[in-house]
Amino acid sequence: MIAGHDLTALCSRLSRALARPRGSYRPLRIDGSAAGWLDDARSARIATMRDVFVVRDDSICFVEGLDTDERRSAALERVARELSEAGELTAWRDERYDEGAGRRRHRV
Repeated sequence: MIAGHDLTALCSRLSRALARPRGSYRPLRIDGSAAGWLDDARSARIATMRDVFVVRDDSICFVEGLDTDERRSAALERVARELSEAGELTAWRDERYDEGAGRRRHRV
């Protein structure tokens, strides 16, 4: 059984951890579906990568030429390396995984 004060502390911690994010977020859309959400600071950072992303007020997507899994994956590899070298990725282990519900949309 969990002691009352432990339960209160646990509930408080979970409330903070699961709280709705503060600030403004944009969806990263791939083939019309949201694959993730970026805050204003991260959106501004990737907005500098004009050969990969189109950043709008309400969403982020890949540029028109990145229309296949292979092209998006290659572009994301460049982005990940650039962000890693700049110290802007936390705990990145150079691992790859497929992203996409039901079918691969790109490899990160």
